Amino acid sequence: MTIKPKIYSILFLLLLIFSGCSNEKDAYFAEPNWLEKSLYEEMQAEGNFTKYLACIDRTQYSALFKGGGGGLYTVFAPNDAAFDAYLAKKNYSSVDAIPIEEVEAIISYSMVFAKWKSENLGSLFADQNEYIPGQAYKRKTNYYEQIYRDPNFNNNWVIDQNSLIGSSEDYYNYKYIPVFTQPYLSFKSMTPEDYNVFFPGTEYVGNQTHANGPLANVYDGQIVKPNIITRNGIIHEVSTVNYPLDNMEKVLREESKFNNFRELLDFKSLSNEFVFKSYTESQFNTELYKKLKPNSGIDKVYVKRYNSPEHLYFSPAFEIFDGSPLLTETDGHTMFVPENNALNDYINSKLLKYYDNIHDLPLEAISTLINTHMAYGTIWPSAFKEAQVSTSEYINGEGGSGSDFSNFGVIGQRMASNGLIYNIDHVIKSKLFETVYGEIFLNPDFTLLNSAFVKFYNNSLREDLMKSSLTGHSANRYTLLIPSNAQLSEDGFEYNSLNNTFTNEKIVTELVDTRLTRLMRMHILEGYKSDAVDSEVATFDTQGPTEYGGWNYRTTYYGDLIRYKNNQLQTSGNVDENTFVNATLVESTLNGNVYSIDRMLQYSTRETTPDDVTGWKQKSLWYYLRLAAIENSNVSTFVQYIEAALKDPDTDELMGINEESFYTVLMVNNARMNTAINNGDLPPLAELSNDPLAVEKAAAFIRSHFLQGKVYPDDRLTYIYPYNVAEPNRSIAGTMYRINDDAQGLVNQRTTVVVTKNANGTLNFQPQDVVVNGQTLVVGSMGAANQRIITGTAAGNNGYRSNRFAGKSVLHEFYSYFKFVVQPAN
Repeated sequence: MTIKPKIYSILFLLLLIFSGCSNEKDAYFAEPNWLEKSLYEEMQAEGNFTKYLACIDRTQYSALFKGGGGGLYTVFAPNDAAFDAYLAKKNYSSVDAIPIEEVEAIISYSMVFAKWKSENLGSLFADQNEYIPGQAYKRKTNYYEQIYRDPNFNNNWVIDQNSLIGSSEDYYNYKYIPVFTQPYLSFKSMTPEDYNVFFPGTEYVGNQTHANGPLANVYDGQIVKPNIITRNGIIHEVSTVNYPLDNMEKVLREESKFNNFRELLDFKSLSNEFVFKSYTESQFNTELYKKLKPNSGIDKVYVKRYNSPEHLYFSPAFEIFDGSPLLTETDGHTMFVPENNALNDYINSKLLKYYDNIHDLPLEAISTLINTHMAYGTIWPSAFKEAQVSTSEYINGEGGSGSDFSNFGVIGQRMASNGLIYNIDHVIKSKLFETVYGEIFLNPDFTLLNSAFVKFYNNSLREDLMKSSLTGHSANRYTLLIPSNAQLSEDGFEYNSLNNTFTNEKIVTELVDTRLTRLMRMHILEGYKSDAVDSEVATFDTQGPTEYGGWNYRTTYYGDLIRYKNNQLQTSGNVDENTFVNATLVESTLNGNVYSIDRMLQYSTRETTPDDVTGWKQKSLWYYLRLAAIENSNVSTFVQYIEAALKDPDTDELMGINEESFYTVLMVNNARMNTAINNGDLPPLAELSNDPLAVEKAAAFIRSHFLQGKVYPDDRLTYIYPYNVAEPNRSIAGTMYRINDDAQGLVNQRTTVVVTKNANGTLNFQPQDVVVNGQTLVVGSMGAANQRIITGTAAGNNGYRSNRFAGKSVLHEFYSYFKFVVQPAN
C-alpha cells in the first residue's frame, strides 16, 4: 500500500523533468522574435500582394518563398493593382483562372538569383566583393525555356541552344529580365526617351528616389517600393505583372511583317537542308524531358542551333550575350528587320540583277544581307547616328552626318529577351553590294576574279575596295576595270575550287599567282575625293596634255604606269603590242565607277610560235632604255654610259638595278651629260673602257638617277597621285646610289630625292643631304640649273621624250643632273 504512492511520485517527477527539457528545447530552437520574416511572410505583412501570393501557392516555388530550400532571391513582386490590370488585359476572371503554366512562368520570371538592393540593380557583379556601376541592365531569373514543338521542323520536339556550340548539360536557357536604372542610362549616354521608345506608356522613374532607396523601371513597369528586406531575399514592389520575354527568333515568328526576313534565316539549300541553322538530336534532353513530361509522347528532342559565327553574326535563339550564364548581363544584340516589300524589292533589284533565283546567289550574299541587319550590343535610339552593324557599316549609311532615330525609318520596335528588334522601312546598305566590289561579287561573269580576291586579298585589298561612306571612308574612291571570266581564261587562268588554286599553262617565266595578283591590282585606279582635291579617275574620255598627244597618265594600284584618252587605255605591254583596251562604264557606286573592258591590260607581250605557246614574257629594263636612245637621240649618251658602266656584256642585266622594282629613270640628256663631264662630275665615256675608278664613278652617277619604288609620271596634276592627305605635293624617293666612305663612317648609305609638284603640276626633283646626328655628311645638289622634264614627241610607238613606258618603270628626259658630294671628315 505504501509503494504505489511512491511510484506515482517518481513518475510525476520524471514527467516534470522531461516536460521541462522539451520546453527548453523548443525555446532554444524557436526563431527569435527579432529575425526577419521570409519573403512570403513579408508580403503577407505588406498586405497588397494577395494575388501574387495566391499565384505562389499554386506553384512549386511556395516553399522557397516561405524560407525552405535555402537560397537568396530578389523578387520583383507585382502588387494587387498590377494583377488587376493583368487579369483585365488577359480577360481572366480571377487568379485561379490563369493557366498553371502561365502562373509558373510569371512567378519564376519574377525571381532573380541573388540579393540585389535597388542601388545595385544597374551594376555588373564582377566578383563577391565588387560591383561595377552602370554596366549591366539585365538580371538572371529563375525562368528558363523548355522544349516545344517546332512547326518549321516537322513539328518535332525542339529545345533552343543554350551554348554557342549548341547544347550544354551544365545549365539551362535561363531568361534575363531588363532593369533600367539611372547608372546604366548614364553609362550608356541614354535618356529616358530611349526607354520610352519601347515602353511609351510607362514613366521612367530611374531618376527618382523612394525612402527605401533609388527607383528603377523593370521591363515595362516601375519599382513602386524598393528594398523590402527579408531573411531569404529582397522584395521590390513593381507596378506590372511581367511575363517572360520571347527571344528574337520567336518574335520574328509571331508577326507576318517579319516574314521575308525570317525566310532568309530559314533559307534552305537545293537539297532541302537548312543553311543557317541545324537540328541535332540530344540524348540527354530526350531522357530528361521524358521524365519531366511523361505524358507528352516525347520520342526525340532536338537542339536547334543557328550557325554563328560560321555564317551568322549571332544566333537569334541564344539567350546569353557573352556566351556564359552570369548573374548579370551587360548587353544584348540588335536586329534591324526591313519591311517585307522593301526587302523583297532590294533582293530582286540588287542581288538578283544577274540571277533568276536566290539559290543561284553566292551563299555569302545571303549571309551578308542578314548580317548587315545584325549589330553588336543594344543600340538604343540615341545611339543611331554613330552605330554600326556587324559588317562595319553605319546603320544610317553616313555616321555622324546621317539620319538620327527620328528620321531613320523605324516603323516599329520590340524588346526581346536577348536584344532589340527594329522594324524599318528600308534595307541597310551593305558595302559588299553598294561599292565597286559589288559588281565583281554579284555578277557571275566575274566569278574567277572574285575567287582570286577571296584567295589573295580577302582581308586586305578586297576590304579596301568596299571602303565608302558606309564605313566612314567617304573620301576613298576607286575605278575598277574588271577582267571577265572569259578574258582571264583567254589569258590562260583556270581555277580549281576544290583545292583553291589557280593554274596557267601559258606562263613560262613567272609564277601563276604572281602574274594573276599583278593583273588584278593593275586594273584598279585609286582616288581620293574631298573639298580640297578630287583625284578620282571618274572617266576615261578626257583629253590630256597636248605635248603627250592628249594622253592622260596615272599609276595603277599595283604601281604600273597607265595612259588613257577617248575611253581607250594602255599600259606597257599594250604599248609594246600597239593594242588598246576599250572601257565602258557599267556601274556608278558609292565609292567609284566600274568599267567593263574588251581586253585586258598587259604589262608584257605574249611570245608565241605557230606550234607552241611559250607564254607571257616581260621585256628587260635595258630593252626599253636602248629603245629610248634609238627613238630619242637626246638621251643616247646617258644610255651609252649605262651600257658601259652597268650592263652585263653577256645579258640584259643591269648591275645594282633590281628588275622587280619600280623606277622613275631621269635620263640626263646629252647637253647636261656634257655639262657633267666638263664640271668633272662624270668621267669621259672613253675612260670607262680601261679605268675601273672611272667606271665606278660613272655607275654612281647613273644610279643616282634611278629613283626606286615608285613611278612618277608627268601627269600635270597639282598633287602627287593618288593623293597623300598628309603631304599631297611631296614625296621622298630613294635613288639606287649608295655611298660607302670610311672617313665618314658611311656604309651603303642611301641617297634620296624629294619629289614635289608646283601649282601648275610641274614635277620637281631635289637631291637631299645626308645628315647624321645633326651633322651633314653628304651634300645633295643639282649639277645644273633649269632642272625640268623635257616633253615633246620622239619616234616610235612609245613615242615621247618623257613619260616613256618601260615595263615597271617610266623614263623621262631630264635637263639637269644630281650631285651627292661627301664632305671632308672633321
